[in-house]
Amino acid sequence: MPEDSSSLIGHILDVQGAMFTADLREDEEGVTPTVTIGDEDIAVGRLGSYVRVEQGALRIVAIVARMTEREKLPPTPAGEAGADEDREPLALRTIQLVPVGSVNANGEFERGVSAYPTTGAEVHAIGKNDLAQMFRRFQERGYDVGALSSTPELRVHLDPSPLFGRHCAILGQTWAGKSWAVASLLQKAVCLMPRAHVILLDLHGEYRKAFSEKQARFINAVEIEMPYWLMTYGELCDLLIDRTEFAAHNQISFFRETLNILKQAEGKKLGLPRTTVDTPIYFSLDALRSKIKEENERMVPGATKPVKGPMYGDFDRFLMRLDSRLNDVRYDFLLKPRLRNTSGSLQDLLRGFVGLGAPRAPITVIDLSPVPFDVRPTVTAQIGRLAFEFNYWNP
Repeated sequence: MPEDSSSLIGHILDVQGAMFTADLREDEEGVTPTVTIGDEDIAVGRLGSYVRVEQGALRIVAIVARMTEREKLPPTPAGEAGADEDREPLALRTIQLVPVGSVNANGEFERGVSAYPTTGAEVHAIGKNDLAQMFRRFQERGYDVGALSSTPELRVHLDPSPLFGRHCAILGQTWAGKSWAVASLLQKAVCLMPRAHVILLDLHGEYRKAFSEKQARFINAVEIEMPYWLMTYGELCDLLIDRTEFAAHNQISFFRETLNILKQAEGKKLGLPRTTVDTPIYFSLDALRSKIKEENERMVPGATKPVKGPMYGDFDRFLMRLDSRLNDVRYDFLLKPRLRNTSGSLQDLLRGFVGLGAPRAPITVIDLSPVPFDVRPTVTAQIGRLAFEFNYWNP
C-alpha cells in the first residue's frame, strides 16, 4: 500500500478490542474536512467510509462508525494581545472506528485483526483505487452484488461458496427491498454455480415471479405433504401438549413411552438395529390416539369394584386438542398424509427437496403461505433438518 502523507487525517487516541477512537486534524469550525488523493476529493469522517490505521508494518482497515465535534480557540501568538472574539474557533473532531480486517504484504484485504495498534498510530483516508486493490481477489468469481455505498464507483464482489456455506442475514424495514435482494443474489449465484442447489422457503408466496421455470422448481408445501412422523419428539409435544396443564407431566411421560413403542415396532419391520423417539420413520397416529385414549379411560381392580386408573382423565384435553386438529382440513397435509404414509416415501420427499425431483432446477422454492401459522415454524424446521441431514450423510 503506497505511503502518502496527504492521506493522513488523524491519530489514534484510544484503543479497545472492538473500537478505536481517533482525533482528526484541527480545522476551521463549520468547514467539512477533506483530503485529496490523486484526482479524488474524500470527505473525512463520513459514516460508513473506510480508513487505514498505520503503525510501522501494521495496516488495519476500519469503518467510521461515529463522528463528534467540539470547539477550541487557537492559542494567542506570543507577544500579541487579543480578545477571544477576535480569534476564529477551531473544530476538534473525533471519530470512532470499527476494525474489520488488515492489509497483507500483497496489499490485499484479510478479515480479522491479529495485532492492534497503540495510541498515536496514524489514520489515513483510503481512495477508491486503493480500495479496489484491497478487494481485488473477491472479483475472481465475478459475483457482483452491488455498489459500495460510501464509494458508488466501486462494485462489491463476494465469494458465493462461503456466503451460502455459512450464516448471513439481509435486514431492513418493510418494503425496503429484502425479498428483491434475496432474489437478485440467488439469480446471480445459480448463473455462477450451475451445479449448486438452493432451497428457498417462501413464507408469503412472493417468489414465483422472481425466477423462470428453468431457474426454479416451485413446490406447494401443502401439496407435497410434510407428514407428522418426520417431526421430532419435542416438536410433537409442542404441537399436541399444553405444558401449562396440571397433567402435562403425565401426558409427556406416557406420550414418549407410547411413541417409542410404535417406532420400535416399525424399526423392526425395516430391519433397523436401533430406533429412538426422533427416528424419522412412520408410525400410525390413529394407533397412538387409541393407546392414549385407552390409558385415559383405563379402570383398575379395586377392593369391591373397578376404580379409575392412575392416568384416568389426564388426557381429556390432549384428545380434544388432537381431534380438533384432525378435523381441521388445514392440517391434513401434516396429520392426514395420503402420499407420505410409509417410511419408504421419505426417499421421494428428499429427492424433491435437494433438487433431484422432476423437473430439475438449481432452485427449489417451497411455498409455505398455505401452511397454518402455528405449525409453520415446525414445518420450516422439518425441511431444514431433512436437507441438512441429507447433505451431512451424503457421500
